[in-house]
Parts: sequence; structure tokens; C-alpha cells
Amino acid sequence: MCPPNCGASTSAGRPPSPSATASTPRRGFGPTGPAAAGPDTIRGQFAADSLEKAIAEGRLIDNLIHSSDSTEVVPRDFGIWYGPAKKHLLRAPHTVNGDPR
Repeated sequence: MCPPNCGASTSAGRPPSPSATASTPRRGFGPTGPAAAGPDTIRGQFAADSLEKAIAEGRLIDNLIHSSDSTEVVPRDFGIWYGPAKKHLLRAPHTVNGDPR
């Protein structure tokens, strides 16, 4: 399941492979802890928090971007970010020959 327009990215006019779909964006986001993210990642360029600081202050990390680490946790993550009132927006991804599109 995924929010609207997920899996819609393409590469040179072709949909990416399922493994590339998950790994390529996550590499570009950088590690969950922004302080550990390189300058060539979204978190490294724009985030100002650290996992250590958040833990020390007993709070969630101020993270700039989120990506679920597996399709199984998407419904839970979606519920955290958007709440139960938006559950109707969550849908299964389109597939062509078994590949998400």
C-alpha cells in the first residue's frame, strides 16, 4: 500500500526495478540521524537536528523527510503522519507484470 502517486518515478522513460525504487530514494535522503548524513543527501543539506540530541531531550527527532523501510510498515507510518481521517488515501500500488509502477 502507498499514498497517492507513490512508485510513479521513472528512469529514462522506464520504470525502475523494485529494488531501485526503494534503495535509490533512501540513499538520497541520507541516514535517519541527520548529523550522520552526508552533504550530498537531503538530510545532510537541510536538517539541523541529531538523533543523540533528540534522545537526550526525550523527544522524536526533527527529521526533514520520511521513507518507510518496508511496505509492511507503510499503513502504520501513514497513520502517524496523516491520521486515521486520511486512511482512505492509502492504496495498493499499481503493478505491471508484478512490478510496482
